[in-house]
Amino acid sequence: MPNPRGGVLTPVASVLASSQLRWRQLLLVYVLAVGVLAGSAYTMYVHYDFSHSLDTRSYLSMARGEFRGVSITRRYRVPVPAVAGAVAWPVEQVYARIWPQRAATEWPLRLAFYLVNTLVLAGAGLLIFRSCLLFGASPAAAALALVAVLTSRWAVYTAGLPLVDSLYLLVFALAFYGAHSGSAAALVACILLGPHAKESFIFLVPWLLWFARPALSWPGSWPGWPCREPWPMASGTGLMRKWAPRPRKA
Repeated sequence: MPNPRGGVLTPVASVLASSQLRWRQLLLVYVLAVGVLAGSAYTMYVHYDFSHSLDTRSYLSMARGEFRGVSITRRYRVPVPAVAGAVAWPVEQVYARIWPQRAATEWPLRLAFYLVNTLVLAGAGLLIFRSCLLFGASPAAAALALVAVLTSRWAVYTAGLPLVDSLYLLVFALAFYGAHSGSAAALVACILLGPHAKESFIFLVPWLLWFARPALSWPGSWPGWPCREPWPMASGTGLMRKWAPRPRKA
């Protein structure tokens, strides 16, 4: 690989330079996702009256460590409220200095949810961008798809309100990206986070059991399984390859 400063880079230096460039590009895409979400969801965070919403009241209570009266279907959705509760403490200290009348209200906690949900949903957007590239889209087209998703109405709701759907969307983005790219780390994160996101994650499990087999080194060709590699890991030329039966031994 040519060296911009003259000479030729060694193989190790070439790999490091390529990796550094890739991380810079991904960071740029993530910052774009955060900017798109933060701007569009800010109005929702400031002006939306969610006092009538049982979901938002429940998650605010969970973030304060109060689980009494919270529905059993929401009690295990702990990660986002727990992180928001941790973020709310320093936010409250800042409010106490510059806006004392709001420090003792729900505003610090609401801002914490807004920050956490925006960052988590931006992570899902980054995975959407990477998935588009794997399917053969150009970087510009992938960025356009990212913006289209993150400016949708439900993305604005998810980022701006005290909800936990951002983690659920991240789980689906991890599943899709992991199954297509062959990333075991993405699929392990999906499996660990999924049960704590929403109970409907159980419906994603059969899809993972089938399409994520190669990435997790599950048996790719048990007796009776119709194909060795049902999902194209290396290229994005199609959703599924032709299913060919295993050759039988003579």
